[in-house]
Amino acid sequence: MQQRIDKQNEVLKELALSGHVRAQDIYLERLLDKLRLEPKGDIQELQYFLEWATIRGKENATYRLGYLYLTQPNMPREKGLELIARAAMLGNEKAISDFTLLPGLLSLPEQAYIDAYNSAYRTLSLKQPLDCESWVINCDASIHKLDFSDNIFFSQFKYHQVTSLQNVISSFQSQKHTVAAVISNSHDGYQQLVTQTNVRKLSHPMFNKKPFNNSDEKEKNQRHQSLAQESNKLSDLQRNMLIDKQLSKIGVLLEQFNRYRLPSQQIELEQLIEMIEKGGFGEK
Repeated sequence: MQQRIDKQNEVLKELALSGHVRAQDIYLERLLDKLRLEPKGDIQELQYFLEWATIRGKENATYRLGYLYLTQPNMPREKGLELIARAAMLGNEKAISDFTLLPGLLSLPEQAYIDAYNSAYRTLSLKQPLDCESWVINCDASIHKLDFSDNIFFSQFKYHQVTSLQNVISSFQSQKHTVAAVISNSHDGYQQLVTQTNVRKLSHPMFNKKPFNNSDEKEKNQRHQSLAQESNKLSDLQRNMLIDKQLSKIGVLLEQFNRYRLPSQQIELEQLIEMIEKGGFGEK
């Protein structure tokens, strides 16, 4: 079992390093799970992928990277505060709660919280790139579009130039209510949509069909069988076309992570299909 997981992680990492965004997200979650099990383990790889996700604008990764900076030795704690403030302004509920509690837990001067708050808002509102020169990744944040103007939480954030820690806490407490209201309205809207959909379904003629008359039931059954046969033929054709298309995509994917393997470790398409049929990447 562990060998299969290790093999999956190896493939995920190779895809993540080659720029596959979905693989980066999955591999990052696995690194976070590993940190929970091994709190004193090596965190450089985790830091690398958290920084990449933050550069891509992921607010949850922004919060986790800030938390990492605050809790690990030899990390820029002030930058950690700014990242958590940034995530809070973007609507991350954990970041909002943490920022209001941190003053009672950390021995940082009051001005550090004020500076983090003002700096986070300034970079977000002016769409400035993150200051990431000291990060472990080769960072050029300016090439990434970090426009959060369509973020509903940030667009409703009530900012004012703060001069005290109490001002900062009050601002984030207000943000907490804003986030709760937006989430509540979204839930109510969803429930209303579900209700309307169910009402439309119940009023649809298909739910009030009368049984076939005995006289034409046989004829309609024969017509349905004929249509089903034609549909099956079409489905077979579409399925074959889809398989050809997916095989082409898998071939491109194989080329990407075989690029980082030794010639003796190259994986062929047939091997990959065999691994999938057996239930994952197990032993060769």
